[in-house]
Amino acid sequence: MTPLNMILLASFYTLAGAVCLVWPRHVQAMVLRQSPSENVKYGRVIRFVRSQRYIWALRIVGILSAIAAIVLLQTASRTSVTNNVQQRYIQVDTIHSI
Repeated sequence: MTPLNMILLASFYTLAGAVCLVWPRHVQAMVLRQSPSENVKYGRVIRFVRSQRYIWALRIVGILSAIAAIVLLQTASRTSVTNNVQQRYIQVDTIHSI
């Protein structure tokens, strides 16, 4: 993974972590608005989303996202950006003949 990809992924994790940590109730409300009417198929999931445990789950996801962003940024900062291109050397005899 290139350093640029790591930085982009870390930015995504930072954004997701901030949203889950700062606005968990807004995320909960948005999920409830987008959910289908309560039926047998999704009833357990909808009940979980309405609970306080969902808020705590979002906060844990936010913390894990922030940690992942930090690890990715540290890895990207330690990754070498140099190209591993083989250098071609000109023989000294060739230079003297020019």
